Amino acid sequence: MGIVGKVIDVAMMAGFGSPQTLVRAFRRFMGLTIGQSAHSKWRRS
Repeated sequence: MGIVGKVIDVAMMAGFGSPQTLVRAFRRFMGLTIGQSAHSKWRRS
Protein backbone atom coordinates (compact mmCIF):
# COMPACT_ATOMS: atom_id res chain seq x y z
CA MET A 1 0.00 0.00 0.00
CA GLY A 2 2.79 2.48 0.79
CA ILE A 3 2.76 5.67 2.81
CA VAL A 4 0.39 7.50 0.43
CA GLY A 5 -2.37 4.95 0.99
CA LYS A 6 -1.87 5.11 4.72
CA VAL A 7 -2.02 8.92 4.81
CA ILE A 8 -5.27 8.88 2.85
CA ASP A 9 -6.75 6.30 5.23
CA VAL A 10 -5.73 8.26 8.34
CA ALA A 11 -6.98 11.55 6.91
CA MET A 12 -10.40 10.15 6.12
CA MET A 13 -10.75 8.29 9.44
CA ALA A 14 -9.78 11.44 11.35
CA GLY A 15 -12.38 13.52 9.53
CA PHE A 16 -10.05 15.65 7.40
CA GLY A 17 -11.51 16.77 4.09
CA SER A 18 -8.42 15.67 2.18
CA PRO A 19 -5.02 14.11 2.77
CA GLN A 20 -3.41 17.49 2.03
CA THR A 21 -5.29 19.04 4.96
CA LEU A 22 -3.92 16.37 7.30
CA VAL A 23 -0.39 16.87 5.95
CA ARG A 24 -0.59 20.65 6.51
CA ALA A 25 -1.99 20.26 10.03
CA PHE A 26 0.66 17.68 10.93
CA ARG A 27 3.46 19.92 9.63
CA ARG A 28 2.15 22.95 11.57
CA PHE A 29 1.77 20.97 14.80
CA MET A 30 4.90 18.82 14.64
CA GLY A 31 7.24 21.14 12.73
CA LEU A 32 8.13 18.44 10.20
CA THR A 33 6.42 16.42 7.51
CA ILE A 34 4.87 12.99 7.99
CA GLY A 35 7.69 11.46 5.94
CA GLN A 36 10.35 13.19 8.03
CA SER A 37 8.64 11.98 11.19
CA ALA A 38 8.48 8.41 9.90
CA HIS A 39 12.23 8.43 9.34
CA SER A 40 13.35 10.44 12.38
CA LYS A 41 15.61 9.03 15.06
CA TRP A 42 13.18 9.89 17.90
CA ARG A 43 10.47 7.70 16.40
CA ARG A 44 9.34 4.84 18.62
CA SER A 45 10.26 1.37 17.44
